[in-house]
Formats: sequence, C-alpha cells, structure tokens
Amino acid sequence: NSADPNFPFLTDAADDIASGDLPGGINVLDDIWIGKDEGRAMLQIIHDVAPGANLAFHTANGGTAKYAQGIAELSNAGADVIVDDIRLFDEPMFQDGLIAQAVDSVVADGVSYFASAGNYGRLSYENAFSPSGQFLPNVNGELHDFDPSSRVDTLQQITIPANTGFTASFQWDSPLFSVSGGSGSPNNLNIYLFDITTAKAVRT
Repeated sequence: NSADPNFPFLTDAADDIASGDLPGGINVLDDIWIGKDEGRAMLQIIHDVAPGANLAFHTANGGTAKYAQGIAELSNAGADVIVDDIRLFDEPMFQDGLIAQAVDSVVADGVSYFASAGNYGRLSYENAFSPSGQFLPNVNGELHDFDPSSRVDTLQQITIPANTGFTASFQWDSPLFSVSGGSGSPNNLNIYLFDITTAKAVRT
C-alpha cells in the first residue's frame, strides 16, 4: 500500500500478475523510496512491449553512486538489457563519471544498455575561455569574452519568462575530483546572472 493516504494503491503486484499486467517472478531490487511503487509501474510498461521478458527494476534515485551501483546490481541479477530514462545535470561532460564507468563495465560483460537522450543544442553554449581583460568589482577572476570579433562582450543575453525558472549545467574541461581524485580541477569558474533592467547581479 502507498505511504501517502491521498494516493492509495488500487492494486498490488499479485493483482497485476493475476490480470496479466505483469509476469510472475518480477525482481524489484530497489524502488524509488519506501511507500512508492515506481518499479511495478515501469515494469508494467515493459511487459506490454516485451511480454516474454524476465523483468527487474532498480531505482536511479539516491545519488550518483547509488545509480552506478544499481546498474551493476541489475547486471549481476541477470539483466542482459538495461534501459534508463534518467538525466542528471551533474554527470561529467568531458570524462566518464561513475555512471558512465558502470555502463562501460556491464557492456563489456555483454549487456546492452540504452539511455534516454535529449538534444538541447539550441539551449547551450560551448567555447574555449576567451580573456576579456575585464573584471567584476570584488571578484578575483577575469570575465569571459563572448564576442568572437575584435569587440569585447562579457554578457550573453537569455530570456526567462515570468514566473518560471531554469536549470543551468555549467562544466568545463578539467578533471573532476569525484572522478579523478587528486586535487581536482585547478580552475574555478562562475556564472553571474544579471537583471537587464537594473544591471545588478541576481544570482551567482
């Protein structure tokens, strides 16, 4: 039963097996959290697509290390096809992090691994650092020049609709301590968000 009285489960796994929505012998290794039943719901969908398959589920929630551990546990439980639908904004872009390493490991053992993918190319910016010769007051660091011409422009305009928010994933080509150990990145970069009407920093 659900831990949330406002959203009680109307059925359980035994009911799903009896109705044919799930096969017998499903293996939920770890679910999203106590009282929730994401695994059973996901396996119902997979059963519709591949009704003859043996099914197992492991949540990707709980942080990067648990996500990677779940990939290994699914492989150890006999999964030969693993599918995920999770995107993490802190996964390294320029080197293999814990999750990518776990995927590489199970694929080397013969597992087929598939992940959801989205193309946010129109919502991104990538470039080598271009020194501008300009600095913010009380900030120990040089601003980036976004203008590829001989002009200097340290601002890049974005539009955030009223009453909405956005998530920025900011990474640079430098070793991550969580992956490489050692001293980690020798560089420190920051994003400053300015209100165009007041020219004041509203976020850093």
